[in-house]
Amino acid sequence: MENYYSILKYSTLFWGIDEKDFVGLIQCLDGKKRSYQKDEVIFQRGDTIHSVGVVLQGSVCIVQDDFWGNRSILG
Repeated sequence: MENYYSILKYSTLFWGIDEKDFVGLIQCLDGKKRSYQKDEVIFQRGDTIHSVGVVLQGSVCIVQDDFWGNRSILG
């Protein structure tokens, strides 16, 4: 996780946090690094989310599939 501190501390979420407080804050938030495979579903509609995620590398698509199987990319 320490390898990503330089990226995280300049993100909007952590902007303005003192360097000395940053590591403690990440530990307090129970920061973890997770990796996902291409096309792997991270969350589905209706899931209860208990954490905040920051994309450090790659990208994430927000999609909506309708009743007929059509897929719309929302973000």
